Amino acid sequence: MTRAKHNILIVDDEEAIRDSLGMVLEEEGFQTRTAKDGSEALEKARTHDYDLIILDYFMPKRSGLDILEQLKEYCPKADVLILSSYYDSEKANQAITKGAQQYLLKPIDFDELIGIVKNIFAGKKNHS
Repeated sequence: MTRAKHNILIVDDEEAIRDSLGMVLEEEGFQTRTAKDGSEALEKARTHDYDLIILDYFMPKRSGLDILEQLKEYCPKADVLILSSYYDSEKANQAITKGAQQYLLKPIDFDELIGIVKNIFAGKKNHS
């Protein structure tokens, strides 16, 4: 029996971050797509269903916080992880209030991220 692949959307304006996150998660068996900004993320969320969205907080034009609620409308079952280069408790609280599950700091610890992603999907499996 093959396990269903989980679909992850990675949204970050930095190509190196999108590429490295995608590579690490795909090595773990996840299917990933990327978006370079909020507009592209919303377009992809309108046309595909994602299980998890990894979303950069600070991006040009529209921040991750600005598009978080719309992303949740398009993909209501998707969990959201917010990435940020620095910790701001007010912004972290806003992200959690708007539907993000966690607020993670860059640079990303890949082992920690993989553990968080696996725990999210294990929790979904146990609640289905």
